[in-house]
Amino acid sequence: MIKSKQILLIAFVCISILCQGQLVYNNCNQVWLNNSANIVINGDIINAYGDITLTNSESTSSELIINGNAINNADITANGIISLSGNWYNNSNFTSDSGEMRLTGSSQLLSGTETTEFYSLIATASGIKTLTIDQEVYGILDIADAEFSTDEFKLVVLNTSINAIEYNEGFVSSDEGCSLVRLTSTEGKYVFPVGSHICDDRVRPVFISQYEDENAEYQVRFINNSATLNDMQVTSLDTLSEYINELFYHEVVRPIGNETVLLEIEFESEDGSFDGIVFWSALLSEAWTTIENSDFDETDILCFADSVVLEEKVFFALSHKYIPEEPPPPPPEDPDFMIYNSFSPNGDDYNDTWIIDAINTYPDCKISIYNRNGNLVYYSEGYETPWNGEFKGENVPDATYYYIVDLYGDGSDLRKGNVTIIR
Repeated sequence: MIKSKQILLIAFVCISILCQGQLVYNNCNQVWLNNSANIVINGDIINAYGDITLTNSESTSSELIINGNAINNADITANGIISLSGNWYNNSNFTSDSGEMRLTGSSQLLSGTETTEFYSLIATASGIKTLTIDQEVYGILDIADAEFSTDEFKLVVLNTSINAIEYNEGFVSSDEGCSLVRLTSTEGKYVFPVGSHICDDRVRPVFISQYEDENAEYQVRFINNSATLNDMQVTSLDTLSEYINELFYHEVVRPIGNETVLLEIEFESEDGSFDGIVFWSALLSEAWTTIENSDFDETDILCFADSVVLEEKVFFALSHKYIPEEPPPPPPEDPDFMIYNSFSPNGDDYNDTWIIDAINTYPDCKISIYNRNGNLVYYSEGYETPWNGEFKGENVPDATYYYIVDLYGDGSDLRKGNVTIIR
């Protein structure tokens, strides 16, 4: 263990110091790395009571390389670069106006009793970076190929620039219920690279585009299982969608902001065939509701919905919209088909029944006749026995009646009109 009452490093040229050992314990007044100075610590560091300051200039930055864990119990001003391969524990004051925290290890914790206000947080290696407390980023969050696991905590990007988040194949997972949070202020597309390694590894980003400048806050979470497991039955669906994705869905919360947005959800062809988006409001819904203007972008393999209204908490899932099959066109009408508009059922054996010429061409026809009060006085499926002007064995009054002839019995071709009885 290396102990010191005071370490003072003021460098105006490049100074490199190597500390070899299992633990560096800073119990001093000040450690100052100026511009291009750097310290390499092959072990853990505890900043117990002193100050650590890293500075930079327009062309160079000081760098503290820690090949172990870092525990801050005092004050760190990090306007240079901290490269850390182990866990980060912040229990006191951490200030960064322009510096970088580079996470160079595989599995790392971002922990402590105090939220760290990083300027730029950069993953230079893959693996899982696990939050055990809320963390904030004021500059750039570069996820690269790593997973930032928020668990029960929030990873908050306070930089409202559209380009504040960068990623390659990495993502933010929120399997325990929290989220990736972004503040926005301008018109444009904001990316939320969310995913999960639970069950199957999936990265399914969400893109939210603002149509105009607006200060807003969005909290996005990816849930890597069926919504049915959270009491949102995937079979509870409106009639505009045939089915929805049972593999995953997204949660979007907007506590600040009012304007409609363009919502896009990226997916892979292996997820299924989808061409729309459905939503479930945490406050209002009892079923998944189709966003009618949602559609599929084949080029980017994503579904999008225009002019979406985001409530306080809304769940979104990919869907396959229901497209009813068009019935086959009816066969051509028999040229001899004719419906007569009167008959005289007076027993003279002439014109005593209502004749429909060539009706036998339509064996599945359904015929309904109503009086002027809308009461059904005759109904027949097929028309082998023409109407004789009776209802329940009694002659109906001489009058005009309203008929509906359903030629194919399926409502596809209806003939409507009047027939008059004259005795």
